[in-house]
Amino acid sequence: PLIPSPTQESPAPESRRFLAKAALITAALSVTGSLLGLARDQSLARLFGAGSETDAFLVAWTIPEFAATLLIEDGLAFALIPAFSMALARRAQGAPGDPVRTLVKATLPRLALAFIAVSALFIAAAPYLVEALAPGLPNPALAVSCTRITARAG
Repeated sequence: PLIPSPTQESPAPESRRFLAKAALITAALSVTGSLLGLARDQSLARLFGAGSETDAFLVAWTIPEFAATLLIEDGLAFALIPAFSMALARRAQGAPGDPVRTLVKATLPRLALAFIAVSALFIAAAPYLVEALAPGLPNPALAVSCTRITARAG
């Protein structure tokens, strides 16, 4: 359980420091990623200016960037960090086997299949996504192609 019962010991101070450090590193990496995204967008604007090719790229890039933020930074972190922390604590307590390896073996194949399914859905729905994100785009076919490329790479 996440909350220790009266018979369980509360986490050791070094465990709390480890979790605080991990949370700080995760937050710092998220902020760094956002700043790098801003630098990318500013570089695109400076190098290529406004045009249908840049619009197509930006529309295509909106989907994986939103999905990464929503699924990876928020959703998976919310779900997996507590489970991973518990597995690390169980490993430190000398639990039989390797709880971390067991957790990864149980979740990684399912996550990979889910991401493949979402990518396939984005590829199939690319024309509708482009129309929803950028109605009236001068060259929607280019944006659809770019969206499909980014969905394959994700």
